[in-house]
Amino acid sequence: QKKDIPPTPPPEKAKSPSSIGPHFEIDYGTVPTGVVHSFSFELINSSTEPCRFSWESHPNIRIIPGEGHILPKTSKRCYAVFTSEEPVELLLEAITCEAYPIVYENSYDIQTNQWDSEQKTVQWISHLDNVTEVSTKEFLKKREFPLPEPPHKKSNSGEEKTMVLYVK
Repeated sequence: QKKDIPPTPPPEKAKSPSSIGPHFEIDYGTVPTGVVHSFSFELINSSTEPCRFSWESHPNIRIIPGEGHILPKTSKRCYAVFTSEEPVELLLEAITCEAYPIVYENSYDIQTNQWDSEQKTVQWISHLDNVTEVSTKEFLKKREFPLPEPPHKKSNSGEEKTMVLYVK
């Protein structure tokens, strides 16, 4: 006869303090070594102010984007990308994200696209001096630069929040 067994709580390191806000879980299951597996999810800013978020790093899971801004009443799609070159077992590990409301130094910045750490600007640089006409890209070199984060400061009107992504 089978007895009702209570569910096993997560390991101690995965327990979250009571002050931590929203959390969700991703189960990667069994993934062959060297194979990339990803899940997408959305971070939602339901407040009336822009907010800045920042994910902590993890040895096998990269959150893309790792940092960014979310404008008021909008969301940002994120990806949790897992890969490992060696066998690894994830036992409900916590990856935290700190978020807090911000105020832009320039009012123009709130009208621009939402900034994140993955955004780049592209510049084409000529390899040759004194070229009067460049007809193909073979004379140009593509350079990518990270898009700088818009100047901002923490808002006094809101509090910092911590979200947790549990992965196994």
